Amino acid sequence: MVEGGQSLQEEKRQPKSPLIVGVGASASALSSIERFFSKFTLDPEQAIVLVLRHREALKEGSLTGTFERLDGARIFEISDGMEINGGTIYLCPVNTITTIQGHKFAVRPAQQALGERATIDSFLVSLAEQRAEQSIGVLLSGIDGDGTLGVATLKDHGGLAIAESIPHETSEQPAAIADFVLPPEEIPEHIQVYARHLRRLEERHGFDEVLEAASESLSRIADILRNKTGNDFQGYKQNTLMRHVQRRMQVVQIDDIAAYVDFLRSDKDEAQQLFNELFFGVVQDLTRATSDLKNFVESTQIATVFLDNDLRVMNFTPAITDVLHLVETDIGRPIAQIKARIPTKELVDDVRQVLRTLASSERDLTAPDSGTRYFVRILPYRSIDDFIAGVVVTFVDVTAITRAEERQRLLLAELQHRVRNTLSVVRSIARRSAETSTSVEEYASHLDGRLNAFARTQAAVTRDPENGVDLEYLIVEELLVYNVREGEQLRISGPTVRLQPKAAETFALAIHELATNAIKYGALSQPTGQINISWRVDNAAEAAQLIFDWREKGGPSVTPPERKGFGSELLERTIAFELKGRTTLAFDPAGFSCTISVPMTRRVVHASVAGI
Repeated sequence: MVEGGQSLQEEKRQPKSPLIVGVGASASALSSIERFFSKFTLDPEQAIVLVLRHREALKEGSLTGTFERLDGARIFEISDGMEINGGTIYLCPVNTITTIQGHKFAVRPAQQALGERATIDSFLVSLAEQRAEQSIGVLLSGIDGDGTLGVATLKDHGGLAIAESIPHETSEQPAAIADFVLPPEEIPEHIQVYARHLRRLEERHGFDEVLEAASESLSRIADILRNKTGNDFQGYKQNTLMRHVQRRMQVVQIDDIAAYVDFLRSDKDEAQQLFNELFFGVVQDLTRATSDLKNFVESTQIATVFLDNDLRVMNFTPAITDVLHLVETDIGRPIAQIKARIPTKELVDDVRQVLRTLASSERDLTAPDSGTRYFVRILPYRSIDDFIAGVVVTFVDVTAITRAEERQRLLLAELQHRVRNTLSVVRSIARRSAETSTSVEEYASHLDGRLNAFARTQAAVTRDPENGVDLEYLIVEELLVYNVREGEQLRISGPTVRLQPKAAETFALAIHELATNAIKYGALSQPTGQINISWRVDNAAEAAQLIFDWREKGGPSVTPPERKGFGSELLERTIAFELKGRTTLAFDPAGFSCTISVPMTRRVVHASVAGI
């Protein structure tokens, strides 16, 4: 596309808000487009926006010949934020939705599938809402109903809608409600007549002000409508009546309201045309309101029932069937006669109280059969005549919320228990480390290592509190701290065993003490040293036992310690107290070994693994 020239004089007299003509057409109906533009002369104070359905199917350059006939017209592909100027033809981009915001275009990618985008409707609705009577919509053939909503909105805002005359047009097509239905080549003439009419109105310095001073003429118009159509619009809102009269005056190009009264009285068709205009507006407003209410009632997920002052069912949402056994034929029946999944006596008492006091009521109700809990709110509601017409009762299923709150309380209690347990373990580690250390430096070193081992276990417990802690993970994690990996110096084997949190804490500290001893005095203090760690489940005993073996070889010659420290006490006493287990320590000169046996109870091992 190329940009045409424009003289300085034209630039100066170009208005900031040109008359915008939105042309909705189909890429499959190029002949209609060509017939329309063959008779169109673009005014510097007008802008044309061509909105094409299925433009992606249009070959590049297909419209070049059509636009070449328009001397001096500038042709632009629309981009987001582009200002709208007169004397210009704008083309909507492919696969986008184009609308008007102020004096600029707004362009966004089309999210819907082809055929469902309402490309023309979207543009014409925004055109009507932004420019009101300074807007014209032209609907050519091949658009499959896209543009019908746009035509309705244009008329509602005072704009002009013209559709191409097509044989066998259905009532769902834009032509069914357009102001004029014409062949494409005759449409440009009506556009220019309408444009000249708007300019004359502007020269009169405000058509709205003229109408506001024409209350007497409006009364005469209502009388003529009553006499000719039998419909009384005397009680119609004056502003709305003015708006529709104004639109008819624009369509028939009459500037003066008194002249329009004479025209309305003398023309055999105009009274019916004005009545259709008014009736269409009323139906449109009612349809919107009814549709909104119907959509709300049918789509809301909140169980709601409307009762009148006699406690009879007036309406309900589909979700109410989870609470009350309501069907369509129950409308008009007393609520007390409806079978319910909840106790209704308390509910009926609350409804009567709300009707008596006009104060809202709230309570919790539980369905006995399912245990479902509902938060019930009862509110009085007023009719359009501002009197209390009954109550609206809503039921919100709060079962999940209630269970979540209960679970939260349990988790909080568990957290408090674990915090107390953690503090107790830390105090014990600190106290026993102090009792078995010969210096501050030794105490700090021991305390830091033990607390880190305990912290690593806590992290493992927190990651998967429901499924326990893997024993192999505890071993590998602890030895990795000392850069000891399975291979030449380390062998690990055993079945999958997942420990309960408390048992994991005790085992982790035991493994830490064994690893620390091996690094300082045992097999891991020598390059040739080896550790073999294994565990198994012994089912031979009356109660299944978890047997854990730690065996060292290749290290320095082993001698029994002269005194028992923190590690020995943990292995022998703490395991016996916490896990009801038994520990055997062997100080063979060839290598140290430790065997721990604990019962496979729910207190020690996670049930899903232990099979208990």
